[in-house]
Amino acid sequence: MHELFMTAIVSDRDAVTARGILEGFCSMAEVHTITRVLFYQGPEHAAGFKTNRGTDKTPIGRAWNDLNQFLNKQSFILQARYALQPDDFQSSSQSTPAPSNNLDRRLGTLRWNDIADPLPRGVFHTQRRMLEIRHQDHLPTILAQNKHEFKSECIQESYLWHRNGIEFSLERRYQLPEDASGEPKAPRAVLPPVSELVPLDTSWVLHMRAFVPDRSPERTHEAVETMMALRYHLRRIFDFKQFDRRVFDTRVMGPPSSNMPLPLPQHVTINQV
Repeated sequence: MHELFMTAIVSDRDAVTARGILEGFCSMAEVHTITRVLFYQGPEHAAGFKTNRGTDKTPIGRAWNDLNQFLNKQSFILQARYALQPDDFQSSSQSTPAPSNNLDRRLGTLRWNDIADPLPRGVFHTQRRMLEIRHQDHLPTILAQNKHEFKSECIQESYLWHRNGIEFSLERRYQLPEDASGEPKAPRAVLPPVSELVPLDTSWVLHMRAFVPDRSPERTHEAVETMMALRYHLRRIFDFKQFDRRVFDTRVMGPPSSNMPLPLPQHVTINQV
């Protein structure tokens, strides 16, 4: 699968207005989602993804095989993503912590993103290969078995709309309060109250994106044309553009093995690029 997207920055003070505009533009009510995103860093030297717990018995075995091929060539930072409900967070009125969440027992999505394809100047979209393995349990165990180390986690808030097969997603990420024991070496057993989450940035990120199958040039061209037409309609409101592809680079820094650009530092503020 390939993901094609354009990106615009929306200030926090304009976020509510932007949501109203997109709701009218797409003729649909917004869909509000909260997602827990865990980041796992692969080994310095690419080693594939072979020791998958029980995946040979699942109908998504082909996706695991594809992931193994990608990670045999290059090591990446992978995401384990879990949809959240309000009761997944500790209540601020609770005198004792909420029950521990066993992520191995929860169904999540494993996401891999390749570095974006190089595109010429004047092109407004970013294009990259991606792979998602959905409704999978035991993700933390599977990742640990494959020497992927837990690095950090955040909470992502998103508002979603669709028009003409194109998705609009207004997103912001929040960091969890510092752990008293220092840098956590594993996902937190208990999520803090929502009131304790801190935005990672003062702005929101708006993506306009399409998903097309691999090796589908006609559908890719159609998706780009549709996004360009939507961009034109919204040109006086949102400044959709393409950022340097390294902003979205999830490769793990290792010994130079090609002429590919090196990844940017771990922390990049997108609206300063």
